Amino acid sequence: MAMLFSVASGWSLWTNSEIWNYGNTAYRIKVGDVRRDGHQRIYCGTRNGSVNELSFEQGSWVNRVLDVLPAEVYDVTIANGRNDTLSRLYLPVLNGHLYELSYEGGIWLRRDMGSGSGRMNQVAFGYGRNDTIQRGYATNTDGHVYEFTWEQGAWRQADLGNIGGWMIDVAVGITAHNNRWHVYSSSQNGGIYELTYDSGWSSSLVDQIGGAPWGMEIGTRSFLDTFDLPLYVTSETERDVWAYCWTVSGWQKTSIGHPGQSTLYGSDIALGDGRNDWVERVYQINKDAHTYEFSYEGGQWQTDDLGDGGYGWATGITVGRGRDDSLYHVYACFPDGRVTEYTYTTGVSEEPGFGPHFNQSRLEAFPNPFRDNLAIRLVPTPIRIAPLEIFDSRGVLVRRIESTKERTISHWDGRDKDGRFLPGGVYFVRMRGYDIPSVKVVKVR
Repeated sequence: MAMLFSVASGWSLWTNSEIWNYGNTAYRIKVGDVRRDGHQRIYCGTRNGSVNELSFEQGSWVNRVLDVLPAEVYDVTIANGRNDTLSRLYLPVLNGHLYELSYEGGIWLRRDMGSGSGRMNQVAFGYGRNDTIQRGYATNTDGHVYEFTWEQGAWRQADLGNIGGWMIDVAVGITAHNNRWHVYSSSQNGGIYELTYDSGWSSSLVDQIGGAPWGMEIGTRSFLDTFDLPLYVTSETERDVWAYCWTVSGWQKTSIGHPGQSTLYGSDIALGDGRNDWVERVYQINKDAHTYEFSYEGGQWQTDDLGDGGYGWATGITVGRGRDDSLYHVYACFPDGRVTEYTYTTGVSEEPGFGPHFNQSRLEAFPNPFRDNLAIRLVPTPIRIAPLEIFDSRGVLVRRIESTKERTISHWDGRDKDGRFLPGGVYFVRMRGYDIPSVKVVKVR
């Protein structure tokens, strides 16, 4: 347990407790509403191939085994992979395959999406081709990154090429580099790569670090005085957690902290609102069995110790509302099968609201002007995201964009509600659901 700086209430602290133990290695872990019933649950894959769902029900934790896959499950990702607004589970497995689990008609259905010649390591979803279709990107020990697209009722697999050796982690997002979506991947030899789609796929080396980059995430907000979104990376042998931001002179590399010992095989990082104060922080599991938090405050990075998880090292970490209430917690899983919940507590008795007051928030949109892909977010990011409404210069509603509880960035492709591209000009983006609506003026080229 680590004592932190006091707040106005007089005290604050992190506590942690074991909430489950699977009895064999638990790999990556995620939180989300996969049953699509409005309830948050924890999902975890294990060495014996089981896919598990942890629910907090009537004051205690309940675990359900959803499926047992043919081999070890190395990652769990929750995404709207079919672009139909429905969340599903995506699971890379030791046998080289990527699987999808859907909750349909009260049962769990498994679909084999495709495979590589080595083991499938990690998977992430995003708009890698900078169109309106979200796709999955998975790394494989055969050195390739594979792309998965849902088309006409089936998964289509494409090969992005042999990138740089045994591929490990993957992230998809906009780092403000060319104001476009990119796929980022890492290799066991320490390479960090950027993959770009321009009528075909190409890759470039972002950096070569001393150890295998096992953890990789893209932030939803910048800690610089620009709109550049950072790529956070943690490695197998280095103590530092690195942030890469694109600047006019190229990639800027910043150490955001170097706590504990060097990280270890299976190290992971996560981003989220662990303190429930609408501030995005970075969370890392470390070789010394501790979980660390990195906060950007007063122009510099601060490190806090969330405490000893109890095993020696951990394999996965995430931030979410695992108890299905309005509070976020940090969850880590370990090689001995345990799942640990870290909770930040202050002397304030009331729970946080569902979003910041208008005078503390603003809508941001980039790139602006834009042609066919506008990314929109509310800063600070609230716990719940409200729908967006697009109006033309006459005040006529031309498009409404629904948002999920988990998504922090919404996208508009410049089309109206009937799918037609709107003419160039000025439009107004409004987010509703708070005390006073937030409005942003954008320009379509």
